Amino acid sequence: ETQALADPISQWAFVQGTRHSVHLLVCFVSLLFACCCCNRFWAGDVPTFPPTFADDGDDSVYGRGHLKPFGSQRSSVGPVQEYTEELHPRDFYRDHIKTRRPLVYRQMAAQSPAVRFWSDEYLRQVYGSLDVLCEVKNENRSTSPQKMTLSDFLDRYQEDNVYVVTVLPDDMRKEVKAPRSILCGSTRRFIQEANLWMSNGGTRSLIHYDSDHNIHCLIAGRKDFVMVPKKYQGQLYMLSSTINGSGFSG
Repeated sequence: ETQALADPISQWAFVQGTRHSVHLLVCFVSLLFACCCCNRFWAGDVPTFPPTFADDGDDSVYGRGHLKPFGSQRSSVGPVQEYTEELHPRDFYRDHIKTRRPLVYRQMAAQSPAVRFWSDEYLRQVYGSLDVLCEVKNENRSTSPQKMTLSDFLDRYQEDNVYVVTVLPDDMRKEVKAPRSILCGSTRRFIQEANLWMSNGGTRSLIHYDSDHNIHCLIAGRKDFVMVPKKYQGQLYMLSSTINGSGFSG
């Protein structure tokens, strides 16, 4: 399944048990884990999405889409279901958490203060002294995150190969509005944390699974998802066959 989040801003995407902009991108990984993200794409730097299916024929030694971008190995069954109004928490749980079905909310965070205020200048002035963790933009899990102030990151991120991937500082949380669908009952109790991701664009993650459900909120720009339904799990080669998680994602 493939899904692209792009302008208009402030779109929420629920991604079940898997994890991962000309301005900012906020994400909540919820139901056990919450996130915020910020990426930028400059003109000419926007990749083709969804990936084109590479039909190499049945006679290919290595199979269709060999050495092609992830998502090129079969035709997409997406896009996922979209909503322009928030679901009742009961319906959100019944139709998406329980059944592990992804969804997209359009314009659900438009009134969040983060959407209105989070420019580079505002972040520097109000939150510049806060510590954040940064990683290289092309994910390499053999390297350790680097700590710096948000102000130092803003000085560097347009030129350097770094992006913020950190727990959302407590002082910033008041400006991020969570969808009402997750703020009820056991769903709310199982929210684990909120994370902040921010870059100048071109970031990408290794193919991976997340043990917990994720909710991503795009404040501005673009973020692409390629998701593999669990029924194809046996066709993926995993470094570890043990999948650990908590809460609803079991």
